[in-house]
Amino acid sequence: MVDLVLVTNRISPSMPENLSDPMKVKASFFFVPALASIADPAAARALHTCGMAYILIAALRLSETEQGHVVAAYSFELGKVQRPWIRERQVREILARIDHDLARRVAANLGIDLAGAEPPAACSQRSPALSQMSLGAHDIKGRKVAVLVADGVDARALDDLCQGLQAEGAKAELLGPSSAPVRDDQGNERAVVGSMAAEPSVTYDAVLVPGGAGVAALSGEGVALHYLLEAYKHLKPLALLGEARDLADRLGLQADPGLLRGAVYADVAAGLRDALLQHRIWAREALAASVPA
Repeated sequence: MVDLVLVTNRISPSMPENLSDPMKVKASFFFVPALASIADPAAARALHTCGMAYILIAALRLSETEQGHVVAAYSFELGKVQRPWIRERQVREILARIDHDLARRVAANLGIDLAGAEPPAACSQRSPALSQMSLGAHDIKGRKVAVLVADGVDARALDDLCQGLQAEGAKAELLGPSSAPVRDDQGNERAVVGSMAAEPSVTYDAVLVPGGAGVAALSGEGVALHYLLEAYKHLKPLALLGEARDLADRLGLQADPGLLRGAVYADVAAGLRDALLQHRIWAREALAASVPA
């Protein structure tokens, strides 16, 4: 069984057929650990015989969403290169040899003419295992959910959601306006992991806001509102309970399978689990592009 490695530059013509041993790959070439496996040794020989072995990257069988991310990433990074001839060389001599459609889309973003560029290498091996879309999760164990709270948070709703997530193996972390504890609507002190400003949404898999009088404080807190916008823009699941349900309308967030609203946690539990299993709400990407977060 031969492992594919992702390579960002040329590989020696004497590249070994067995790529699973990093010591056999020349140190002058950058690679990352094995991403997928091809059982047929002929696949490795095909890679070996394809002149400029950029086709290791072409082995990625990506979804349309992932292809868009790759195009955006190349466009962003190459767009920062100040010397135009370097940008052109990267697109015409490297990207075109990985995949001509990739080169075409990046070239369009950078204003580069692809006339005369070489076609992609004549290797068609593809591995769906290299796509995140193929790596479906079976549970939400280990997922982290940010729970935004303020004084007056609904104690019962908070307990229900924490217990519900814990039962699934997920972890609820309370975040407040500051790192100081908050008091729920029963007068009980609730410790928080940190503040919303210090624990950004990018470090969590989803964001949940329970109801209660504390929602009024959060709705006037710019950091809290930005937190929700940022999570929405990054395609994270959002669950809004009780009084927090109105926050979606206030922020102009459009409904999708990952924007969940309910009176109590039980109303959104199944939807939140399904959304977490997807990792991100990919169908939201076009809508999220308009969010200024």
